[in-house]
Amino acid sequence: MEFFKYFFCYFVLYFISFTSTYSLVWPTANQAFSLRQTIDCFVQPTSSNNPLSGTYGLVRWDENGKKFHEGLDLFGLNFDKHGEVTDSIFGILDGTVVHINYSENRSSYGRYVVISHTMYGLSFYSLYAHLHSVNESIRLNHPVKEGDCIGRMGRSAGGYKIPKSNAHLHFEIGFQYMTDFKSWYETKNFKTTNWHNDWNGMNLLGVDPLGFYSFVQSKKGQNFLNYINSYPVIIEVHIKYFGYPQFLINNPAFCQSEFTKNSMISGWKVGFNEQGVPVKWEPLKDTEADLLQVKKFKIISVSDSKSNPLFPSLFHFKDGKPIASKRLQIKMGKLFHN
Repeated sequence: MEFFKYFFCYFVLYFISFTSTYSLVWPTANQAFSLRQTIDCFVQPTSSNNPLSGTYGLVRWDENGKKFHEGLDLFGLNFDKHGEVTDSIFGILDGTVVHINYSENRSSYGRYVVISHTMYGLSFYSLYAHLHSVNESIRLNHPVKEGDCIGRMGRSAGGYKIPKSNAHLHFEIGFQYMTDFKSWYETKNFKTTNWHNDWNGMNLLGVDPLGFYSFVQSKKGQNFLNYINSYPVIIEVHIKYFGYPQFLINNPAFCQSEFTKNSMISGWKVGFNEQGVPVKWEPLKDTEADLLQVKKFKIISVSDSKSNPLFPSLFHFKDGKPIASKRLQIKMGKLFHN
């Protein structure tokens, strides 16, 4: 029943908002992006000094090769007499504060705030990390408006130190995999404590923030749904699963079919775009689902087009057949966890 409620609300919002758009605020006071300046005018690089290393994707290197960075790092413009950055951080859209981490040492994000946004049939988040401090007006489960001050930029981080010269905002936009992350986490026997419940970074599926802003700036689309759907589906899978996964309940805009109250769902066809977002959901017929094992999935098609090398691979080929990458296996495990 909950799914149908969300599905109906989506269509109401869609018709009301079809010709409109929403405000989109840059999260820092630096106006370089809005002035269409190059990324070195606002992106904080790693020690490599390459501005691309502060953007989203496979843009960094460690001892194992390319390292995935799931956000956008933005430097500040103002500093106190001790050389500490003092720039304010702003909420990008209307939303609700769903998580505040005040402890520097309990996350690699350091101090961070998460705001939930529900628009156009999607429930997505924006995340503001490495904060020096959180604004006193920010309260858990309270609404915020676009442009509200979230806190002060800083260099807090658990497990490592960010030097003054590299202080920045780590900014993310994306989706939650599930709303019962605790149960999934407990099955994995991790040695560290999950201090952040459903807002643990492992439960967040980040997309390219700079890509979203550039998409809106270039007037290719009006909103986050337009942006996510602008990336082509590159792989489709079948899975046997009874009912509606929480991800789909939270994001009914990705559903390709309408259902009646008596619809019995025994499996799903799911399509992932280049950024790894499951953007296309279709119910399987019973005969199709019966061919699959419970919780096992099968790749049914892959795109002929070459994937963006900046996005982590979802599959590879072996003997001419597509094989799911470890990343895709983990995604499916989270999306279809019971």
